[in-house]
Amino acid sequence: MVTCRYAGYDDEVRLPLEFLELHLRPLEKEQAEQFIRTWYRLVELNLAADREEAAAQAERSANELIERLREPDFRSARVFSLTHNPLLLANLCLVDRGGRLPHRRSLLCAECIDVLLETWRGAKEGLSLGMTAEEGRRALRPVAFWLHSKDKRTQAPGTEIEPVLEEALRSLRWKGGSARDFLERVRDESGLLTGWSDQRYGFMHLGFQEYLAALDIRGRHLEGEDSLAELASHHGESWWQEVALLLVALDEPSLFEPYLSEVVELDSFAEHPEALDLLLEDTYEVSERPFLQVLETC
Repeated sequence: MVTCRYAGYDDEVRLPLEFLELHLRPLEKEQAEQFIRTWYRLVELNLAADREEAAAQAERSANELIERLREPDFRSARVFSLTHNPLLLANLCLVDRGGRLPHRRSLLCAECIDVLLETWRGAKEGLSLGMTAEEGRRALRPVAFWLHSKDKRTQAPGTEIEPVLEEALRSLRWKGGSARDFLERVRDESGLLTGWSDQRYGFMHLGFQEYLAALDIRGRHLEGEDSLAELASHHGESWWQEVALLLVALDEPSLFEPYLSEVVELDSFAEHPEALDLLLEDTYEVSERPFLQVLETC
């Protein structure tokens, strides 16, 4: 038997015809719930001295997480798709056990990435990325935006990603080697990046790419760049919808007002009322000023 990740199985490494090729299906709802129950039972029994109390705690925690994942806030396509993948589902369990699973998608993405970049690595002897999870997010932000800037792009050759990454690594004073070394270590030690071959990289889940792209747009705006206008130009486009929703969901400060001020100036503002409804639903903070701006010009 030979096994590998789906992402790494392409024409260059395909097995000969005498092998029977099988693909594992994504976890179904019932399987995901059983996974959660089994995960909590194994973890609690391994950590507690009182096995009876540990089993009871595992059942309570698993039931609470399953109920939360059934709530409307977690039923969005991006969030719920995390439960189909065993590695990402274990990630959700770790986030939940460290504290209540956040309802806001932006916070959930941040905590999941922290788990992948820091928590799991910290539990593995001898593995060290040489930076905190926050610094890892800062390094990968421009990579995520660069990938997302071309419609439907979720992976690219390392030789194309490395120049995008190098500037961020220099600003963080990373001393762990080259940009290629960084890509390989994030891929091999955290799982946040996955490899489609030895030289191609992408984020394990599109939601992580979207979240980090939103962080990059926010960071460049706060540094004085016109990044909000750039994002607003994609208003109504499905490929950019989640990025915009995650952007307005971020706080300290909320960018709802400056972002909507750009959107209301576009013809696409009136053409895509459903996109506005989603922004109003997901935003951390609502302001009336952009809408008053429209009324003043009428």
